[in-house]
Amino acid sequence: MLLCMSAVPLSIALGCDDRDRADILCLHRNVIGRVDLEAELRGESSVMRRLMRHSARHGNLMIAATRARVEGGEFNSAVVIDRGKVLGVSDQMSSCGKTLKGSCMRCYRTSSGLMGLILSDDIRCPQLWHAMSRAGCDFVVAMHEKVFDETRDHAFLQCMAYCCGRNVYANFCDLSRRYNCFGNCDDSASGIERRFAFCAHSKPDTFMRGTIKIYVEQT
Repeated sequence: MLLCMSAVPLSIALGCDDRDRADILCLHRNVIGRVDLEAELRGESSVMRRLMRHSARHGNLMIAATRARVEGGEFNSAVVIDRGKVLGVSDQMSSCGKTLKGSCMRCYRTSSGLMGLILSDDIRCPQLWHAMSRAGCDFVVAMHEKVFDETRDHAFLQCMAYCCGRNVYANFCDLSRRYNCFGNCDDSASGIERRFAFCAHSKPDTFMRGTIKIYVEQT
């Protein structure tokens, strides 16, 4: 099962997972807010340690969205923890106002399979989805800090799930949706607790390969 928690204190989010024992726990950015990663390394803050202990105790995969503070700057980020071990931190790649941009995309070899992770407005960047598809991800998790826009976000997620040929679990501030590898939204949930049966179905992606030659004809 995949469980996404939103708009609750961290203690309540982890308590809910204690009851449900999710295979994958997604924490929206409004659960842990800002985290100073340098203070975490110095032992002056213990948010990450708390998440690691929880993940180790339940043996699950955790994706915790946050505003990460590093060297005076802020990134729109998500920390990935699997069975108590921090696998890495992903940052938003596209322009995002006052926050800094990340420098590379990351996929994660997890206990649930090879996971692609895409953040915030990056969901509307087809080239980033293409890169994850080429990496051979088994499934994709999208974490967006804003409210779901039916007229804009639905179309992009539907199209990219189909193009990648992977199940996509998209988590917004107000709701979460699962798009299957054929581009159909087959489950949706709102509120502070959203539960989905987890599966990693896939099909051949539909992105074009190789170099496309363009000829400009002259009049």
